[in-house]
Amino acid sequence: LLAPLGVVPSLMGFAHWPYAIVAVGGGLALVYAAIMIVTRPTEPGPPRRMFGWSILYLFALFAVLLGEGLVMGA
Repeated sequence: LLAPLGVVPSLMGFAHWPYAIVAVGGGLALVYAAIMIVTRPTEPGPPRRMFGWSILYLFALFAVLLGEGLVMGA
């Protein structure tokens, strides 16, 4: 449900195409990680991997926003 909302800043003009690429790719990775948690509920690995992906995803989104602001002068 929340994965598509990651692209909203691009659609509203607050961010550009690099942000959209990271948002879509990261959102898909998080959806995949969530599917792994649902399909393997007894394994401890998938929740840990999803936590790691979420940290990386947020870092990448903020880094791209900062980079866009510096490069494109927003």
